[in-house]
Amino acid sequence: MLRRYLAAIALMFIHACLPTAADAQTAFSEFTLEELMSIEIEPVFGASKRLQPVTEAPASVTIVTADEIARYGYRTLADVLRSVRGFYVSNDRNYSYLGARGFARPGDFNTRILLLVDGHRMNDSIYEQAAIGRDFGVDASMFERVEIIRGPSSSLYGTSAFLAVVNVIMQNGADVNGVTVSADTGTFGARNVHAAVGRKLQSGVDFSLSASHSASDGPARLYVPAFDAPETNFGVAEHLDDEDASQLFGRLSFQGVTLTAAFGNRTKGVPTASYFTAFNDSRFRTADQRGFVEADYARTVKDTHVVLRAYFDRYEYSGTYPYDVEEGEPGGAIRDYASGMWAGSEARLTRSVAWRQKLSAGGEFRDNFRQAQGASTEGIPELDFATNRSARVGAVYLQDEIMIHPRLHASLGLRYDAYAGFSKATPRAALILTPSPKQAVKYLFGTAFRAPNAYELDYFSEGTRDETLRPESITSHELVWERYTGTWLRTSASVYRNHVSKLLTLDADPDRSTEYIFANRGDVRAAGVEVEGEWRFRRLEGLASYTYQRTTDLETRMQLTNSPRQAAKIRFSTPGPVKGATIALETQYLGSRTTLAGNAVSSFLTANLTFVEPVAHGLDLVAGVRNMFGAHYADPGSEEHRQDVIEQDGRVFTVGLRWRLRNK
Repeated sequence: MLRRYLAAIALMFIHACLPTAADAQTAFSEFTLEELMSIEIEPVFGASKRLQPVTEAPASVTIVTADEIARYGYRTLADVLRSVRGFYVSNDRNYSYLGARGFARPGDFNTRILLLVDGHRMNDSIYEQAAIGRDFGVDASMFERVEIIRGPSSSLYGTSAFLAVVNVIMQNGADVNGVTVSADTGTFGARNVHAAVGRKLQSGVDFSLSASHSASDGPARLYVPAFDAPETNFGVAEHLDDEDASQLFGRLSFQGVTLTAAFGNRTKGVPTASYFTAFNDSRFRTADQRGFVEADYARTVKDTHVVLRAYFDRYEYSGTYPYDVEEGEPGGAIRDYASGMWAGSEARLTRSVAWRQKLSAGGEFRDNFRQAQGASTEGIPELDFATNRSARVGAVYLQDEIMIHPRLHASLGLRYDAYAGFSKATPRAALILTPSPKQAVKYLFGTAFRAPNAYELDYFSEGTRDETLRPESITSHELVWERYTGTWLRTSASVYRNHVSKLLTLDADPDRSTEYIFANRGDVRAAGVEVEGEWRFRRLEGLASYTYQRTTDLETRMQLTNSPRQAAKIRFSTPGPVKGATIALETQYLGSRTTLAGNAVSSFLTANLTFVEPVAHGLDLVAGVRNMFGAHYADPGSEEHRQDVIEQDGRVFTVGLRWRLRNK
């Protein structure tokens, strides 16, 4: 009843707020110039590795701005992506996992999403995982905008640009323009502190620096029915869901040279007793560290734009897995670890040439010179193993954007990647019709691949690299329609069809000495429709989207696990009772999903409310409640979980202060 009531209220609210064509023109007189520009055609960088309007980009693109992140109270990248059409997030109380267009198999490590920070590759060199929670390593308060580029993009980026590319654009000194400090507290003992300073000097030097720390005690008691027995504390995990994370980010730019550095670490208590560990054991913890340093140089030389970059990255993971042992037996805990270091470089040239073409050509080289993994067992050294491999990959790519007619252009791209055991060529093509500057119809064709990562190649074979594994592949067709009506309405719709083959799947293999091994054994077909509308009218801003999708395992003819058929999202914000205040409400509906055991996880609807009110010059009170109606919902568990579903948090409150001192 609550779900139907909320849906009805939302529909009536939207109907009342959307204007007719006749009254829209008179309503514009109520707007300031700033308000009139609120819905505009945003530029996107990640679709073509150059800035271009989203209507001309060879992809279906969504951009979430810093203003939206602050207004709706998004704390992590996972919060941002959860709000975007066609995406959903699952959580196993250790990590957050991103689903895109119906594809998020339990146990996968976000390997089919490429995550970038200002174009810098953030997927690590061991698991190729795109971290979207607190383990991302960069605080969401420093996001200037987030570009979500749907569809295959290996023609530009290579491996992992499979289902989508997420490019986080960070704030520079001019964006910060002073000092910002925020602190808040909330449910489960949550506390967060963030500080940033930045400015662009008259000399042209632009600098920014930020630091943040967040911690949470988590629920004091979590009931897990699968462990409801006297010997396992009747299924109650006590004080085991804590989290602690810190991030540092800095940038310095001058005359085309940019130096960027970031570091983040996170530790997490795990209450789910996954991987057959002892239940209600406080030793079960995971820790992640990420950091990178990058130097970029950009300059235009005789009508040719030149970009050079070089970087060094490091990733460290460790986990302590406690096990029950019989009395008198040795052992009791396994320490699992991974350590990756890699360095690389990229060169890119962009130039307009004859016949109204814009050519981009580039090359990349990445040296994964440390890919170390291993495990050690207390008291049983014969079960220990350790491996340290390395791998290199080189690639060249070419993109040609052709202006066939002032209202019709094509985009063609091709990239060739060379690995030690295989090579891969991935093309992409787009035909974009723009009947007017604010309307576009796009046909998009793309292919992509995901190369086997070090974990899949080495871990279950205990260091003996499996040279038989081959990359996963996807072929995609999509039709997109986008339209901007005046400055008050944006609408879009897309229809897509994907075919995924050679999926890397962890299976039991009797021909091997190990219990499990990865193999190319999956084949999936997916199709879907997405519609979205964004509006601003009479001091109200809002966005609504609906997604219908089907993903089918071609071997079993069954719907994929953790794949909802439907999703709907509505959000809107309005000025508060005092000048400068805002009230923002967001509702998200996710349809039923199938678990690994073949059961159904019920559909659910959550609602989040965020309130911002100025209390003094430059000082704001920020309060919010997530899942405000206390909906009970769960996400499907993975193979490593004894429980079929993982229960999620109920109502969560936060309250804090945010202070800004702006330079004049």
